Amino acid sequence: RLTKCMRLTNMLNAVLLGASGVISFTLLGQCADQSDCGTSSMAVLAFYTLLFAVLLLLFEMRVNSTRGWISKNCGFMYSNRGKAILLLFLATLCFSTMDSGLTGLWWMPLLAGIVTTINGLFVCITVYLHPSFDAYTTAYATEEMDGIGATAGRETAGAGFNGAAPPPASNYAFGDAGAGGSEY
Repeated sequence: RLTKCMRLTNMLNAVLLGASGVISFTLLGQCADQSDCGTSSMAVLAFYTLLFAVLLLLFEMRVNSTRGWISKNCGFMYSNRGKAILLLFLATLCFSTMDSGLTGLWWMPLLAGIVTTINGLFVCITVYLHPSFDAYTTAYATEEMDGIGATAGRETAGAGFNGAAPPPASNYAFGDAGAGGSEY
């Protein structure tokens, strides 16, 4: 139940982050008129905010066409600790794109940053107070990744939340492939 609540919260947070990124792009037009405004750095920060918002949304929605890519390149999102660090990083991006000298919706990145900070701190506190919750979600993610082949070559059978112990490590080395025996 807590997992579903956190997923829904992260999806809403991702939508807010995406809106903040789009609004930051629209504020670039006003920023171009001012000489002291770092237009290029604000554009990069707004782009990354939007990019990571889309990534977080696709991850939490469990879109099948992106699961393999996300598990291969963004495996940290499958643990609550990694997701908390991502959320706190996204909050700093939102605070960086905020400029109160601009008119209009300048407060949107501030709102997104505050909400994202609260969400990230909630995940941190949950993991700190309930370490078994992080272990459960990491094990569940391992089983989910096994279903899409993201962990090919790793021995993860039985390492999930069903309580079975993982298989023992072997003495197999990569150089032993096709050796046929010990001819050393």
